[in-house]
Order: sequence, then C-alpha cells, then structure tokens
Amino acid sequence: MGSTIEQASEPAEGRSEKRQLAVLFADLADSTALCSVIGDERFHALTLDFLGGAAKLVEASGGYVARFMGDGLLAYFGYPAAGEDDSVRAVRAALAVRELVSEIGAAAEIPLAMRAGVATGTVMLGTWLGSGAARERPVTGDAANLAARLQSAAQPNGILVAESTHALARSAFQFEECLSLSLKGIDGCTRAFAVSGAAGWDHRPWIGQSEANRLVGRVAELHTLQAHFAEAASGAIRRIAIQGEPGIGKSTLVGAFVSGLDRSACRVVHGAANPGYANLPFFLAGQFFTDDVFAAEYDSAGSAEAFINRAADRLLAEPGSGPLVVVAEDLHWSDPSSLSFLAALTERAAAGFLLIFTSRAALPPVLADIDEALHLSPLNDVDMAALIQQIAPTALASAAVLDIVKRAGGVPLFGVELARLNADGGDRLPWSLSELLTSRLTDLGGSLRLAQCLAVLGPSAEMPLLAKVSDLAADEFATVIQTLEATKAVRIYRHGVTDRAIFSHALIQEAIYRLLLERDRKTLHRRAAVAIEVSGAGRDVLDDLARHWNACDEFGHAASVYAAAAEAHRLHFGYAESEHAVEHGLDALKRLAPSPQRDRIELDLQSTLASVLQINLGYSNARATAAANRAKALAERHGEVTRRFQGLAGQWMAASSAGDYATGASAARQMLLLANSVGGHELLAAAWMAQLTSRFRMGDITGAEEAFQQGERFFAAPAFASRPGGIAQTYGNAALIAVLRGDPAGARARAAFALRNGRRMRSNYDICFAAYMAGMLCLMLGADRMAQRWSTRSSGLATRIGFPQFSAIAQVVLGRAMAGQGEVKTGIDTIRSGIAAMDTTGSRVGLTLYLSWLAEAEYFGDLADAATLTLDQALSANPEERFYLPETLRLKARILSAANESESADALLAEARSLATEVGGQWFLRRIALDDGGAQPMAAR
Repeated sequence: MGSTIEQASEPAEGRSEKRQLAVLFADLADSTALCSVIGDERFHALTLDFLGGAAKLVEASGGYVARFMGDGLLAYFGYPAAGEDDSVRAVRAALAVRELVSEIGAAAEIPLAMRAGVATGTVMLGTWLGSGAARERPVTGDAANLAARLQSAAQPNGILVAESTHALARSAFQFEECLSLSLKGIDGCTRAFAVSGAAGWDHRPWIGQSEANRLVGRVAELHTLQAHFAEAASGAIRRIAIQGEPGIGKSTLVGAFVSGLDRSACRVVHGAANPGYANLPFFLAGQFFTDDVFAAEYDSAGSAEAFINRAADRLLAEPGSGPLVVVAEDLHWSDPSSLSFLAALTERAAAGFLLIFTSRAALPPVLADIDEALHLSPLNDVDMAALIQQIAPTALASAAVLDIVKRAGGVPLFGVELARLNADGGDRLPWSLSELLTSRLTDLGGSLRLAQCLAVLGPSAEMPLLAKVSDLAADEFATVIQTLEATKAVRIYRHGVTDRAIFSHALIQEAIYRLLLERDRKTLHRRAAVAIEVSGAGRDVLDDLARHWNACDEFGHAASVYAAAAEAHRLHFGYAESEHAVEHGLDALKRLAPSPQRDRIELDLQSTLASVLQINLGYSNARATAAANRAKALAERHGEVTRRFQGLAGQWMAASSAGDYATGASAARQMLLLANSVGGHELLAAAWMAQLTSRFRMGDITGAEEAFQQGERFFAAPAFASRPGGIAQTYGNAALIAVLRGDPAGARARAAFALRNGRRMRSNYDICFAAYMAGMLCLMLGADRMAQRWSTRSSGLATRIGFPQFSAIAQVVLGRAMAGQGEVKTGIDTIRSGIAAMDTTGSRVGLTLYLSWLAEAEYFGDLADAATLTLDQALSANPEERFYLPETLRLKARILSAANESESADALLAEARSLATEVGGQWFLRRIALDDGGAQPMAAR
C-alpha cells in the first residue's frame, strides 16, 4: 500500500512539481561589444569572475543557481526550500551582483555593467536533465518567461522586477515604476518596477503613523502593554513577550501601542530580525543604533561579553527623558548575538526600562525570564468582520465578508489581504500571502503527501476517509498524522464518534491544492470519490461526491450526483443549495456528448431547477419558465410521462402567475388528462389543484369548489402534501372559495389546515405561503387586525429567507390591513410598494384584487378621485381575472353614488349583482345588499 499517493505527491528527483519561485535572470550588459574591445581571453577571465562571484552571492542570499548561460545565470529562490521572503532574497541578490560587477569593472578599469530581471509566480519545476556539471532542473511558466524578458529590457546596471515581486518586496527596497513595457512574446503591456536600492530594515508600517484603526479585538492586550509602560515610567523594569502564529497581529498590536506613546516622554528604539540575516551577528541589535556601533567597537573589545555589555550601556545611557522602550520583533529569526545583547540590556538596565519582543516560536533560553507573555489567539468572527469592513477600500457585501471570514480562519493578515483582493475584483491567492503560505509547506516535510490528500478532500475530513484516500497502512497513517499535527498546519478534532482532520486555515488548504500537479489532483479526487461511494454516500456528502467526480473529469458521474444532491436539497427546503447543485451539474453536462443518458440527467436537473426557481424567484420568472419548458421538451423526447407532467405543471404555474389564465387553464386541462391516463394520487392531486386554481381565478367559483371536492381525496397523498406550496396553495385558495360561497367556518378550517401542514413540514416556504393566504382570508372576513398579524409574518419571513413573490404580495395584504385600522397613509404606501415589487418577479396574479384594495384604502383616506382611477386600472388590468370582479364593480358604484352619479352607479351595481349570482358568490351579494340598504359600503374600519 502507499504506492499511489506516494507517486502522486512525493517531490522526488524523478518527478516534476509545481512550485512558487522568485526567478532571477542576470547577465553582463553589452557583452558582445565588450568582448570585441578587450579580447577573448580577458573577457573570458572577467566572465569567470562575474559568474563565480554572482553564484556565491546568490547562494549566500538563499538562492539556487540553476544554470549558467554564457555570461549570465539563472537562479531560483524558493527551491529547494521555500521561505517567507524569497522575493526579497532575489532582489537583494540582484543588488549584490550589481555591486560585484562594479567592483570587477573598477579593478579591471573597464566600465562593466549588468542587467537583471526578477519575477515571482507559480512555475513547473521539471525533472532532472543531463548529468554531472550539466545536470539541471529546468523551469517553465509565466514567471520564468517574464524574468527573462525583464532582464532583456533592463538598462545597463538596471534591475527590473515584475509586479508580483514588487508586491512582496516593496517595503524592503526603493522602486521606481516604469512606463508600461512592451515585452517580446508577452501580450499587452507589462507593469514593471526598477530597483533603486535598499530601503533598510526599519520599515514597519506603524513607524510614524497610527495603526489604531487596524487594532480589532485586542483591547485587553493593548491595555496590558499600557499598564506595563506606566510601571516602567515609574522606574520599573519590564519584559513582555507577544507570541502567536504568522499574521495573527503581533506587529499591529505593537504598532498601536507605540503610536499611542508620547515620544517627548519616552525613548523608543525598534528592530526586526529577518530570516535572511539569521547568521549575521548583531543584525537585529544594530538597528537600535543610528551608527554601526558593533563594527566600530568590535576590534577593541576585550571579549564578546565585554563588547556586548559596552554596547548595552551605550544604548541605556543615550540622552532622552522617560523610560527606554525597546521593541524587538520576530525573535524566531534573530541571530544569537542579538539575543545575547537583549539579555544584557535587561540585566544592566537600572530603572525605567520596557522590552517588548514578538515571536512565533518558544522563547529563547536567554530571554525566558519575562514578566508576562501575551499569546494572541485568532479573532472571533465578529471582530474579523469588523476588521475586514474597516480595511476594505470600499464597502463589501455581507456575503463577501462572510466568505472572507471563513477563509481567513481568525488570522487578521489573511482577512486584510483577502478584503483588499476582493475589492480589487481578484480571485487568486494574494501575492502577500502566497509566499508566506508556500514557505509553510516546506515545514510539512514528509507529511506533505497526507496534507495534499486533505487539501483535495476539503478544509476538513473525517479520519477514516482521509486514511482511505492516503492509502497508507494504519501504523504509518498514525505516525504521519501526528507529524502533520505537530506542524500546526492541521488540527485533529477528537469529538464525537469520528475524529476529523482540519486545516488550521482554509488558505493553507488552498495553497497546497494550488501547487498540486493536475494529474495528481485527478488521481486523489478519483480515490476520494470511490472511497465515499464505497462507504455509502448519504445526503450530506452528495455535493462533495459530485465535486470529486467532476474534478477527475468523470462528468457524467458528477452531473448525475449533482442531480441527486439538488433534489435532496429541494426536498429538505434548501432551495439556494439546490440551485447551486443544479448549476454545477449543468456545467458538467456541457462537457459530455449528446446521448439519451445525458438527456435523462439534464431532465432531472432542469425539473429540479424549475421547482426551486419558482420558489426562489417567483412562479412566472423567465428562468423558471425556461427550465420548465426545457424539462417538458426533454420528457416528451424520451417518453418520460411523469417528467412531462412536471413540465406541464411548470407551464401552468408560470402562465397562471403571470396572469395568462387562458394558457394556464389549457395546461391544467392537459395535466388532468395526463394524470387520469397514468393514475397515481400525487399527479391527480396536482392536476385537481391546477383545475380549482384556474377556475377560481377566472371567476368560476362553483366550478372551483367542484374541483376541490373532486381532488380532496388525493390531496392527502404524502408526496403532494410534502410538495413545496402544494397544500398552501390548494387549501388557501379553497378557503377563499368557501368564504365567497358564504361558508366562513369552512374557510377558516381550510386555512387552518394549510397552516398546520406548513408547521408539520417545517417548511419556511409553506409557512410563508399559508400565512399570506390566511391574511387574505382575514381581510375578506373583516378581521383586519388578524390580517395584519398574518401578513406581517409572511412578509417578514419572505424577506428574510428570500421568497420575492411573497415578499411583494404580503405587503399588499399588510397595507390593506393597516388602512382598515386607520393607518391609511402608511397602508396606501405599503400597498403601492408591494404592487411595484410584483413587477420584479413578473407576477400579475391577483392584480385586480390588489388594485381594488388600493382603491379601497384611498377611499378610506378621502381620496375619491385617486380611488376612481385605481378602480379603472383594476378593471382593465386583466380581463381574464374575474374572481374578485363583482366587488371591484361594487366599489366603483359606491364611489359614483357618493359623487351623485346615481344612474352610472346603479348600472354597475346591477352588473355586480348579476355576476355574483352567476358565479354563486354569496359574499359579494351580501355586500351589494348592504349598499342597497345604505349601510357603510367598504369594510370595517
């Protein structure tokens, strides 16, 4: 065992691998002309001096000389081991080579110059080629090509770096941006930067400016530092350590503290260690002085201890008021001599001294005696969200903030850089983080192969599945997982029945996954898919299973599983999740050639998509209609009767919701014919529901009641009762039919059944739907207060969960209920807002009713002219919609009567009475009778 994963991930000499490198090209400038002037032999000697010296400088900077090319060399930084400052090392090496060339030229009395180009990026590091001195690992990729082109474009003694390198090294060097360059073989213009020189190492962002706005979630730690400073100001000696992982905010905390100090009342010196100078004596300590004190006094020192003590005394004795504050950052990279210097400082300080140092690792023994250690933990989600919104150049949407919070894993640096990237519209890993994360991969050593398995599985995975994918023997797996856990890149959560391996940060997983070779990724994804299927894929892992099949190019398997996942989400009311699964499935299908099997999978996907879009976007939404039509066409092509019925149902819902009742009625008739020929309670229930709804909306109240009676024995079918909106629509409309027929008790019973079914299903959509219908019923029964209660619930739920069609129409019910209770102006505004919102969903169902309610509310507010115009709109909005027409006519007759237009009013009232009698609408007839008797004509107020 172990062969597959080892071959897929082990970076052995015989395998290519993907790496992030800083690539340096450097050569002598104008060498051909120089050779012709000084001769072959002399030029040969100069070239050897240049190449030999340059190679030593590259290696001293942590680089790897990959190849000598005539009078130039190619070097990699980040190989064989990656570091956090590979780009800085590459630029530093280029500057050193430039200085070397100047020295060689001066010694030879020849105007010698060089050119260099540096670019950072992901490259393919090839297998070893050649043998002996000619043995090399070639590199291919954009970064290598760009570095070569920049080197060619540089002026004599010029060093050009790519934008990626500049982003990583800009704080360590001085740069001048070049005008956009046109480089051979690279499309478009290239942004590049010329290196002027080093900026020095005292480049922390808080020097000279406040970082208080960046300090989030560290108030207690800041107060602790301030308390220790107060004690130092009183003469005490304090030593404080700030510890935490990379990017956790150690420097930001120190910066906020230092920025708040009154510099006239204290002395502050600062230094930072650097991995490139970990073996340079006094690199950190030398930054505390304005001159090179260690170089000047070293020869005269009697011993190393005396030399260090003398330097410490000098720093302590320098003039200034108040306590001395010494800030030493990144001690995990410090040279030993500087650590000894810091120890001497604390021992020799007499009074008024505060030492603050930061470190990722355990404290060095010479500084173990401290007063307090502040261990910075990851920020919580609330603090991280606040930091992201503060640092982002523009306000971010809540969904973007939540995504960044999840990916950042509580590390402020990750959150800040991802926020900036999001604001810029990028989707790659930021350069500022890429080098940091890549360097951490080197720390994984032999456990990298297991980390790669986990990266493929996702940010976390159950241990049994991880073991299967890794294909390691049980004892070897246990050993490697312990090694991996020790790196702190991965944590093991031992909770419940099954332990889980979890990356400490999602970005580490992204970095590992990004550097996997394509063939290795596919191998691991296939192994993951097989392992999940063998173990039995439950509903909760279908999306992951589909993702793995998709990633190894098994697009048919992927689409089929995505279809199953989408339907599972729909049945459990995860409508947004269902839509996402469908989209992924349809994308996978695009990679397959046409076939009956492909059509069957697409039919499943389109059917589910139509259902969820009708809920997410509205029944008459164009996308929902298109999905329903596509599903119907596929079903007819392959004789899928059930799917054909679903397509007809989708057409019926779209047409009916859009107010096209004639088309809807035709589809409803086809549904009933098909259901009767096939049988099955679910299809018959859906067909009779469509019948009663279509008849009702077209004003056939008696026919609608007959349809309800015919279908009632089928409505209890479990598949129909659990169908989103099925019972709510059927019994909600049946309740309105009952009240119009003069049966308020039956109406209440039907509405109550719809509400109970929604609660039983625990479906927000059905609860929202049934509450809206209950609000309508209450309005028709004159119970405006109850109508307001139900419509408020429906509107709030629809807005919060995302059901736009009900968010709009529930506002109409709410506004009418408010107007009926005296809040006329607010009610009118709410109704108008709801009607306007209907346009965004394409819904026109019930528009005659809603405009009639608006007119009624306007009449309550003594806006008779506006009410008349609104009623004219209601009567012309949709001639096919007749279920509320008698009441609309009665309302207009009442307004005309009040305006002393009795003849016109009587004609409208007679028309309303005739229509109400024709359809069997007792509710209409009672209200008309009230008008005949001169009673209050509108509704209870």
